[in-house]
Formats: sequence, C-alpha cells, structure tokens
Amino acid sequence: MKKISILTLLAISLGFSAVWSNQCFNDNIINTKDSIKFYYIRARDYSAPSFRTRTQAGKELIKMINSANYSIDFAFYGFSYQDDILNALLAAKARGVIIRGIVDENVFGKNDYTGTHKVIKKLGQDIVKSDYIADVNKKKNIDSGLQKYKYDFFYGHIMHNKFCIVDNSKVWVGTVNVSTTGTGGYNENVAVIIQSSKIASYYKKEFEQMYLEQKFHENKTEIFSQEGIKVGDTSVRVYFSPSKRIINDGILQEIKKANNYIYVSMFLITNEKIVKELINAHQRGVDVKLITEANHAMQKYSLHENLRKAGIPVKVENWAGKMHSKTAVIDDNTIISGSANWTNSAFYHNDENLSVYSNIPKQAKYLKKEFLLSWKSIPDKWLHANPKPEGEDSPMSCFDGMDNDYNGLIDADDPTCKNVKNAPKPTKYNYELTQPHER
Repeated sequence: MKKISILTLLAISLGFSAVWSNQCFNDNIINTKDSIKFYYIRARDYSAPSFRTRTQAGKELIKMINSANYSIDFAFYGFSYQDDILNALLAAKARGVIIRGIVDENVFGKNDYTGTHKVIKKLGQDIVKSDYIADVNKKKNIDSGLQKYKYDFFYGHIMHNKFCIVDNSKVWVGTVNVSTTGTGGYNENVAVIIQSSKIASYYKKEFEQMYLEQKFHENKTEIFSQEGIKVGDTSVRVYFSPSKRIINDGILQEIKKANNYIYVSMFLITNEKIVKELINAHQRGVDVKLITEANHAMQKYSLHENLRKAGIPVKVENWAGKMHSKTAVIDDNTIISGSANWTNSAFYHNDENLSVYSNIPKQAKYLKKEFLLSWKSIPDKWLHANPKPEGEDSPMSCFDGMDNDYNGLIDADDPTCKNVKNAPKPTKYNYELTQPHER
C-alpha cells in the first residue's frame, strides 16, 4: 500500500477541492410547492476520489440537512470518509433535530465502507441501526438447515438504499453512495431531490419498518405506490424491494412502451427478463444502448454480452471512476432510477428503491444528453471488448490511489500499470490529492 505523501496530507488538511463535476437540471413546478431536481455526476471529470464532498449532489444533501427543522431519516448503504456530511448531521443533532439512520452490516458486523462505524460512534448506536440482526438470524437458519443458502457470501443480503428524508417533506435519493467515490466525486451517478410530502410518506414507511420493526430483506412488508403520485405534471411511481412489481410494473412495462430509444446506464445487469425485453425492443426498431461497468463486465454473470450478441450497442467504461448509475431514460419522456441494479439480488433479496418518472420531458432530455456525452467519451473499441479496470485499458486508473481490479496492488505497484507513464488529464477539473482505497 502506498504511503500518503506530505503533499497529500496538506491537500486534505487545507480542504483543496476540485470544482464539482456534475450538472443539475431543476424543474421547479410553477405555482406549486412540489418539485423534482436531477443531478448528474460524471466519472470522466475526476482524476481521483475525495474525502471532501465535492459534488453538487452531495452539497445539496448537506443543504437539506442544514435546513432540517425537526427530523432527518436516512438509509445509506454505508459511509466512506465524508466528514462534510457527517458534520452537518452532528450540527443538526446539536440543534435538536431528531435523527434516525440505517446502514448495512454483514454477520461479522462489518460494512464495505470502513468509515461507517465512525459515523455510528459519532451519532450514537441508539440513533444508527443496521440489518445485522436480520443477517445473523438468516445465518442461523441456513446453518440449521431451515433455509437454503442463496446468493450471498455472508448469509445475508444488503441494505443497499441511498436516501434521506428531511422534515417528512423532501427526499434525497438516487444511485449515489455517501463515499469518497460517490458524494466525493469519482463514479458516474444520478441523484434526485423530490419535494413532495406524499412521496416522502412512502419512503418513511419503508424506513420505519426497517428502523422500528427491524424488518429487512425478505421479511419486509412490500411497499409501493399503486398509482403514480403527481408532482406537478409529472407522475412518479415508487417501488421498494424485495418485490416482483419492481420488475414487472416498474421496468418491463416501460421498456415495452418505448417507441424511439432506451438508453441505460447500469453498474450491473443480470436479470434475464429485462435483457429479453431490451432485445425485443431492439428488434422492433427502438434505439437501445447500454453503458456498463468494467469490473463486472469481466464476470460471467453479467448479461451485457447477450445484448451484444443480439446486435445492441454496449460500451464498457474505461474511466477508472466507475459507471455506478442505475438509470434508464426512454423516449424523452420517462426516467427509471434508484439504488437497484438490474439484478435478481437487488429485486428479490436486498433492501432497495426504484422510481419511475413519467411525463418528465425536460429532465429526460437532460439525462439523454449526459448519457450520449458519456457514450462518446468511451472509445469505440470497447463496443466489442471489455477493458481491464486497471492498467493500459483504463489509463487514469494507474494514478488514482485505488485498487481498481481488487488484486491488492495500487497504481505503480500493480504490474498492469507498468507501461502507463503519464496520467491523462480529466475533462476539465483538477486533481484531488487524496488516498482513499475503497469504492
């Protein structure tokens, strides 16, 4: 592991920060209180992760926390050294705001983000809870033969949500982890801020069955909006997993209705029903494109090659920062986005959320534009092959302080980087001298 240089520590201590590399489309509905705002974070615009909350999506989360009058409920997969957000939560707690939080923990009491337990300690174990007990109980059932082992290395499944409810009226949600590569800025992501007490009520119901009733994963009561919730002219359908509806009513229905295009940004796709329906759409003349993530593209369970074989253009990113979005935009009218990858684990086992936004043309056009810019930034050779996540295929990965291929070696210490001499410059932002080593 590399040693952190004096320059690195100085940069961190002084809080040097790159200009945030995301765009925001704000559709404040005229003459109503309710609104929907989308924020896009571009992976290709950063050279490295950051301990600072550089992204506009992250800054807006901090603004929401700072504006809270009486309550903050959050369900975050974990925390990775985002003290700007932690300090906002601590300040809210100090001024009397009631804070409740949920994070993921496996049967060993661990979270993928090692900074998570710092947040639990700072806010208090009585405030931040997890799915630990649910996972331990599942392990006991498996070990005793009462339940069949399935899908998860740690006998449990993950609380993978990324949402925050403020004052029961505003929700921050999307694909962005509170992490050095998420709100800190490095991975490709989409965040949404929804001002709607009706939508917030669905998220609060989902939150409270986990927080108050300790129901997680397959033990939860299914919560979803039977009909679209109106936010101005836009209709929003909200789904939480585990759920079959999240696929059948939420995703497949929209793919079947597509006439012109379906552009998908997806960290991982393994669900055969969705792949089949995308192929059907392609065969009836819809322009279907997919961008997916490099690490998973090298794994046998990714179904992106099935799409390629059917003639659908698929690009695998080589940015170093990863395609972490789980978003589809359809026909300049519909957006599907949430924490859920298009996988069986996400739909049938994890705690996830997904929303379908219909009659939302301005934001759909905005996300389509961002998708096509990302598409253009990936060399055409990765239409037919899969780049290695670290090394010459993904040159920036050799200068980012990350173990991008999870082989225990970082940057120059990794043999795949031996022929990469110079770091390519990000599109238009400055290098952030930090050394976080997690995703």
